[in-house]
Amino acid sequence: MKKILIGILSTVAIIAILIGGKIQMDKYRVKTIIHGEEGKAAIENMLKIMDEKALTPEGKIKSYQIDENYTHNNPMGGLIVRVIINDDPELDVETTLNKYPSRGKLEHGVIITSEKLSKLVPDKGLLSEEKGNEQDR
Repeated sequence: MKKILIGILSTVAIIAILIGGKIQMDKYRVKTIIHGEEGKAAIENMLKIMDEKALTPEGKIKSYQIDENYTHNNPMGGLIVRVIINDDPELDVETTLNKYPSRGKLEHGVIITSEKLSKLVPDKGLLSEEKGNEQDR
């Protein structure tokens, strides 16, 4: 009876360790992607689409930081990222970062801005690098 109980507890402990390790590996992967060169480039590109002078002294968006507590895997693929603008938690934008095989680079997807950020940087309509190619979508 003791051997069976020890076997069951050992199996449960091993499964728990494997699950915990997988969660930690996922967190590390997400962190390396969003803080890597490709992740920074995708986020900064998104900010420059919102404000052409972003990350310059003339721009309304002067700085950004990634909210580590909110960033996670998207069940549909890619990563969900929350970016805090100008060190103000009420100025935030959420987006997805995806790497499409056909394009080969990390790109932002849907952009959700806070109400305060929407007032600071008015919506320009189409938030795309391909401003003339609306029909392709």
